[in-house]
Amino acid sequence: MKKLKINLNPKKLTIFEQGFASVLNYLPLLILLVVFFSLVIGGIKAISLARTRQQSYLERSWQEWEPKYDQITSIKRRVSFLENQQEKLKKITSPKKTGIILLESVFFALPKNIWLEDFYFEDKLVQMKGYVVRWEQDSLASLEEFIGRLRAKKEFKEKFQKIDFKTRKTDFRGREVTQFFIECKK
Repeated sequence: MKKLKINLNPKKLTIFEQGFASVLNYLPLLILLVVFFSLVIGGIKAISLARTRQQSYLERSWQEWEPKYDQITSIKRRVSFLENQQEKLKKITSPKKTGIILLESVFFALPKNIWLEDFYFEDKLVQMKGYVVRWEQDSLASLEEFIGRLRAKKEFKEKFQKIDFKTRKTDFRGREVTQFFIECKK
């Protein structure tokens, strides 16, 4: 079947009028697309405006707090510098007296019949080599007394917990003596 077109308008439509009529057929779809894109663009602008307002609020808040932050940062730097200076001053003003205290402990612990030939001191080690001569008591008893006095000294005991010694009989300038070697460790 063929379609029959009846023109009830006796006036003949021009090409322009025909094109305009076909555009009018798609006008509701075109209006719907314009409204949709307007809503999308409006939503994007609203989100952007909200973020801009939040950003400006944060910037105003930061401008208010920035001087305080700078002060705190400056104070932290000064405190760190002063702590470093304090550590340096502690090292300078309170030198390590370990060697002096150790020598004092050894000096006051020595009986009259013991003398040292070699003395070696390191942070965690003390080595002493010397001689014991028999005088009023046995040389080994004098050596035990010396070691006991060292252990009794608080400063020495804190620094060196383990004390080992070795002895041997020897001749020193024609006299029989006991040679000893004492090693003190942490």
